[in-house]
Amino acid sequence: ADELRYICQRIGFQCLKETLFDDAGRHLFDGDMDPRTLISYFPEFCGSLFNPEDAVDMFAGVAEHLPEEDFIDDIIAANLVLNYSPHLSPNTRTALPAVELREILKLTAVDMLKQYLRKWRQKRKVVSGLKDERIVAIVETVLARLYSHFREKDELQSLLDGPNQIVLNELEPALIEAGQLNLLFKLYRQRGEEAKLIEALSRLATGEWVDAEIDDPLSQMFALLSEKRNRPLVQQWGIWLTNRDPERALKLLTSSTSNRRGAKAEDDQLVLKQIQETNPTAASQFLEHLVLSKRNNSASLHMQLAQTCIDQLLSCLSEEPISKLWRAKAASYGSGRSESPYFSYFASTTPDSASKHVRLKTMLFLQGSSLYDPHVIWERLKPHENVFALELAIVEGRCGNDRAALTTLVHGLKRISVYRGGLGTSRLPQPEEGLFRVNKGYLAMVSALNFGFGVEEWSIF
Repeated sequence: ADELRYICQRIGFQCLKETLFDDAGRHLFDGDMDPRTLISYFPEFCGSLFNPEDAVDMFAGVAEHLPEEDFIDDIIAANLVLNYSPHLSPNTRTALPAVELREILKLTAVDMLKQYLRKWRQKRKVVSGLKDERIVAIVETVLARLYSHFREKDELQSLLDGPNQIVLNELEPALIEAGQLNLLFKLYRQRGEEAKLIEALSRLATGEWVDAEIDDPLSQMFALLSEKRNRPLVQQWGIWLTNRDPERALKLLTSSTSNRRGAKAEDDQLVLKQIQETNPTAASQFLEHLVLSKRNNSASLHMQLAQTCIDQLLSCLSEEPISKLWRAKAASYGSGRSESPYFSYFASTTPDSASKHVRLKTMLFLQGSSLYDPHVIWERLKPHENVFALELAIVEGRCGNDRAALTTLVHGLKRISVYRGGLGTSRLPQPEEGLFRVNKGYLAMVSALNFGFGVEEWSIF
């Protein structure tokens, strides 16, 4: 048996030297040549699969008669020089017939390698003793690259669907270059490479890669991140997604931070900072989630939210229709006889809009939080006290200026409000103190806010 193998290998390598590639492949296979030897002549397909210490067993007589050239391209070039120089002008490297012949020979050689590896893999399935897993990994990886090179999608699909030991890092570039992303994603899923799969989907979402067979890459990203619940991945790509689909991205981020055990407030603040750099609008919503839903007691976050609320409030006020509406509401409430708190009056009589929600949210937060710096907020509200009388009164109460708060309410809304927490007192002012006389001689004291913060309502006639 060894004599026959020796003869077949000698004949096979002689055919290889003479560029008789079909014959070379057949004889080398009959001689049971280690496939790594043949693969080594095709560096563009073996990549980094070989290590410097790799070695193969070979008959001494075969090793002595190997081609002098290391690579198949050099074997082809040497054969062209031997057979056609100096007959082709100007030389066998640039002459058009030589260039065409070189391409044909290279294509034949690559096809021979593909057939050799396919037969070797089939033989391994039925013959015992071929159990070297490293050789199997090299053969299957190179065979997959060859299928990709020749666009043999069905063959490649079959190889990936079955048990395989393909080296992912070696096959990736070939699949990307060939645009066979669907097959690449299949391989990622097989190997549990969620990070690579999500990154690849992001490239499809931005248009950097194109594959008509892959639908809605953004939705696939959201589904994968929600399913795996990998915190670092959710934070990394959730932030990236805020620029593509803010609503779903925030839902993903907030769900990942809502019930985390052992989560540190610093982690949430880091995520917030990153979102602020990417999408300030989405960052405002995430900040609300941290403060209002997660009950984060960081004074810094509460101050950020207070400033954000005031920013939004002043932005609304800069729009003339909204400014006129809010001024009219204050005037109407002050001149009327509504017994409802101003908060309830404003909420029930103002048309539903984004600006309305901003103002109600601001009132609620300024009243409900004691962790922001009220003096800073007062400075920003004071120039607009004729519109934001209630907000200013709440902040003055937080500053401990009860009398100033009551004065603001009387001048701004023609009402007095006394409530715990917001104005810092629950004592009812007495009429004889001569504080305020409103609406034809009777003192009306009603709470400005009535929404579950321990507010007491008073009415005196």
